[in-house]
Amino acid sequence: MMDEKIINEKFHKYEKMLSKSNISVYEYYPATDTAVKLDASLNVVRKISPYMNEINSERWLDLQEQSRYVQFLRGMSNGNIEIQYADDDGHMTLKSIRKLYMVDETTGEEYLLITKKDVTKQKNTERKYREQAQRDSMTKLYNRVSGREIVESYLDRKNPYESCGMLVMDVDYFKGVNDSYGHLFGDKVLIKISQLLMDHFDKKAVVSRVGGDEFVVFFYDIDNNQLVSRIGGFFDDIKTLTFAENDYIPTCSIGVCFVPKNASNCSYDQIFQNADWALYQAKKRGRNRYVFCDNMHRYNEEIMEAGQKEAAKQQLDARYFQNDILATAFEVFEKHRYFDDAIKQLLQIIGIRFQLDRISVVDIDIRNNIASCSYQWRANGVKAALEKPQCYKREDFQKFFSKYNAFNALVINDENVNEYSVEGQRLVMQNNTRTVLHIARYDEGRYAGTVAFVTCNKNRFWSLDKMHELSEVVKLFSVYRRKSLGVNKYDCGCGWYNDYDDLTGLISFARFKEDVEHIIVSGTRQDSVMVYSDIENFSEYNRKYGFEQGDRLLKEFAQYIIGTMQKVENTYFARIVSDQFVLFMPYDISVNDIEYKVQRINDSFIRTYMGDDDGIKINIRTGIYKVTGACSGVSAAIDAANSARKHIKPSDELKVVIYNESMA
Repeated sequence: MMDEKIINEKFHKYEKMLSKSNISVYEYYPATDTAVKLDASLNVVRKISPYMNEINSERWLDLQEQSRYVQFLRGMSNGNIEIQYADDDGHMTLKSIRKLYMVDETTGEEYLLITKKDVTKQKNTERKYREQAQRDSMTKLYNRVSGREIVESYLDRKNPYESCGMLVMDVDYFKGVNDSYGHLFGDKVLIKISQLLMDHFDKKAVVSRVGGDEFVVFFYDIDNNQLVSRIGGFFDDIKTLTFAENDYIPTCSIGVCFVPKNASNCSYDQIFQNADWALYQAKKRGRNRYVFCDNMHRYNEEIMEAGQKEAAKQQLDARYFQNDILATAFEVFEKHRYFDDAIKQLLQIIGIRFQLDRISVVDIDIRNNIASCSYQWRANGVKAALEKPQCYKREDFQKFFSKYNAFNALVINDENVNEYSVEGQRLVMQNNTRTVLHIARYDEGRYAGTVAFVTCNKNRFWSLDKMHELSEVVKLFSVYRRKSLGVNKYDCGCGWYNDYDDLTGLISFARFKEDVEHIIVSGTRQDSVMVYSDIENFSEYNRKYGFEQGDRLLKEFAQYIIGTMQKVENTYFARIVSDQFVLFMPYDISVNDIEYKVQRINDSFIRTYMGDDDGIKINIRTGIYKVTGACSGVSAAIDAANSARKHIKPSDELKVVIYNESMA
């Protein structure tokens, strides 16, 4: 046996180590709910019973931590947990608690041996080193790796109803700064720009330096108007930076990508590539500007074996079932000389690829409440639908139209069709239809009908990704159809609209018309106004100051109007072309103050932007149309507001006019 002296010496060493390690030792006996606190010599200091009551009554643990600690003690298995404590001064400390399941050899009683150690300092040190590893050593922004990881983590758990955005930025001609003034000054420029980025975008944003003079900012939960406003403000402020060493004034080029709601499964790489493309466009156009990515395309490939077999039978190109469906649609339309031949083949490809039973291109005459079918594809053995024009009830159409989602899509199953009238049910669910995906079609912003993708023998689930894919194809279909009818004289590449205006970042005019048409035609809106504005003498302004300064004026106007708009649902703002803008928003048209309010906003912008400039005099001219239930659609409302605008003469003192019938 070991000598008693040696045992005592070892015990004293362990006792000394225990006291210096700041570890508290307890024994907890679950059977009697008793805790025994021991000192460094493992002598009993205090007995606490019942211990659970002690835990619940102590103020050093909040309710959540109390619950965690109790659950930890009640589990008899070994393990550890970290608990936050508050000391008498209210300072928070973190303790690591470990437990070991034991049995008393003499009595056979089960108990837990518990150790508590204050790890606050250790954890703070670890956090400090971890943050240092995440940060760029010079600018203190997130580095490329950590910034990406944080954004990817957010995207993995992102609420689909949240929109987000990203900017990618380069400092213009930064190599020349280093060459001319030295790398130490170049570093100072980067540090100052980094601080400005943090000042502008720190809240609900991830700001990263991804290399050299390149920065990335990712925005959480931000709408398009807020994104436009915040980027415009930063772009202006970067030019106000000054340096004591010399007269260098930094400028930057920025690419921006906005990710709208319901853009599911969107990756960091996809967003970055879109923003980086926009940055390239900004540089291509001369730098010292920001450009918005006009669209966010994502395609989720799924090659269907059964579809490929069917395609082989019908001698269709196998690539049509491997490439993304939008690229396939482009190719089909470009390949065929006649639209009818192209649409027939495209419907066949979609029907086989998506394993459908029928696809119908439905034309809607809203004025006369008539639905008809212009093109149709059917799988073998499937009956045709809507073989002759049919009437529908107005109330059925309004229910139907109001349910389109953000992708202009609506899914109807035979289980949820009961809200429509008997006639409406027959019209929608013809010839054994079980599930139909409707994608709305628009022609120059006017609702033209729908494309119905039908499954007959079983109910079908449609993912948002698939809805989005087919929605993009239907947009392309509408463009080529307009071209075939001679309505669109431009090449189809111009006609297939982008979602956002790359100069101002506002939604595109085509998107504006679709969204507002949906509100007006559905008949569910409150009273609204359509506001059509342009800048008087804008062409002369361009000639005198240059197109770059003219673009800046347009951006400033867009920024200013966004800043004055109330955050009201169903408010839309777009640039039509050049200096012409259109705004649609709810408004109580019984109150006769709209002219005064708009004139005040316009005058305020001119004073703010032009100041005391004695150069070319500019004015904002605005026509207003009060949208009521009698309005037939968005085009009529825009035309009316534009007519009012055109009635304003250069000599008129009041530059805001409300439409009346004499202006028609």
